[in-house]
Amino acid sequence: MASTITQIKPSTTLYVERCAATTSVPDIVIMFGWTNGQLKHLSKIASFWRKKGNYHILYYTASHFPYVYFPYKAETLCEGFIPYLHEWKVFDDNNESTASETTSVVNTRRRPKVIAHVFSNGGGGGFAGMIQMLKANNLPFCFSAIILDSLPGAPNVFRFYRLFTATQTNPIKKLLTALISTSIMLLTTPWVTLYLAIIRQKSLVPYIVHALLYEKATNCPRLLLYSKKDALVPYTFVRKTAKMSADMGYVTDEMEFENTEHVKHWVDKREVYENTVNKFLEQNGITLQS
Repeated sequence: MASTITQIKPSTTLYVERCAATTSVPDIVIMFGWTNGQLKHLSKIASFWRKKGNYHILYYTASHFPYVYFPYKAETLCEGFIPYLHEWKVFDDNNESTASETTSVVNTRRRPKVIAHVFSNGGGGGFAGMIQMLKANNLPFCFSAIILDSLPGAPNVFRFYRLFTATQTNPIKKLLTALISTSIMLLTTPWVTLYLAIIRQKSLVPYIVHALLYEKATNCPRLLLYSKKDALVPYTFVRKTAKMSADMGYVTDEMEFENTEHVKHWVDKREVYENTVNKFLEQNGITLQS
């Protein structure tokens, strides 16, 4: 039976795709999409998890204002995930086995593994926002693994336009989009920074790094995938974060691509990407549940 993606609530950018399998208790992957990303593109990458056959998939696609400029806004949005995490017993410590009404399916009531698959700084803001939301609601939680694709890193303001022009083919539209987006960034960034300082909130990249390195919810293995060719997020920044992570004692794996574009590593080098993630999961005890 094919699975379908449904919107969690009207007028939100959260979605759920329930696992179609009925012979096991599924684990969970949360896909945090990049700035200006669309559900249809995130869903294509989610085919990696879908074909494994044992994952519920949650989607965070809050790719526009205010979430990528005021990251704390993601905290409230991510509350929409709570009912599903409760339903799937993420916070349940009961390990007793019980038979279903039909006795054909056994619910082991184990705590499911939860994996964060995070893309670029836009997805990182949602990822960090979810962690802060869980803390605010006193929900005990720790990810089983974190996969970071093209983050974290302070983006080049003068190349920010590439997020919006990547899918455009008309050269005139590309030029206009580049001029408008760069102008908006240059005009708004100082004011956003000042506002966050006044209300004592971290800007996006420190917000992500803090969540990744200093929160109990992220005390788990992490894999960072990045490219030397990335024109938006400098690979040197990602390397620096990876070193900080390893120095703090976290299991930290890296995959450095030579010639792939920002958040297009799966598209350009799919086999290498998926083999790397599979190896990372297997080495950390995250395998298909039978």
